[in-house]
Amino acid sequence: AAAMAALFCATPASAVVRIFDFTARVDSASSSLAPVGAIVSGRFSYDDALQPTYIDEFEGESFALYQHPSITFSVTFAGKSFSGVDNVSVQDVKVGADTDEGDSFYIGKSSGDFAMQLAIYQPDRLWLDSSRLPDAFPSSLWQGSSWNLDDDAEPTVPYGQFFFVNLINGHGLLADVQSVVPANAGAVPEPATWAMMIVGFGLIGA
Repeated sequence: AAAMAALFCATPASAVVRIFDFTARVDSASSSLAPVGAIVSGRFSYDDALQPTYIDEFEGESFALYQHPSITFSVTFAGKSFSGVDNVSVQDVKVGADTDEGDSFYIGKSSGDFAMQLAIYQPDRLWLDSSRLPDAFPSSLWQGSSWNLDDDAEPTVPYGQFFFVNLINGHGLLADVQSVVPANAGAVPEPATWAMMIVGFGLIGA
């Protein structure tokens, strides 16, 4: 019984709630929503044990979409705060794949009165592992102005963008991500793990 209790108590937590804080600098804005140069601050979180709602594999690339009530996304800029999320997605491009694309991460909301999205791109294809949600983000992001989306040349360094659009009046902004850093490093046991730990404690008491 003691050996079994020790086994239960030694069972590692299988889920980690990843919480990240990010900052971005407004590069362009179509209204007085926020001035150019203003700082956007935000936070998002997800359980890294979530399974994809949808997954697709094609020509050396893996695309996975996640939707779950536990996923969160919130931002603040110019004294205004917004929150909400529809989904998180990741695209993992294998090294050697015949494409110009790299690994990418997206979290966003497109329903209701406003839409917003945070996108992080890593060109060297070594960031993501299959379709799993990332446990870390590139520590050094491009600090210049937004890449010209009309230019066919792909960026060669990690970068991130945040956009926000008011779907009622069409006002919006585009911001360049300055940093994405973890807000916590604690593991949260799944319910099944808690159950095994409780059983283990009971056996020890017996």
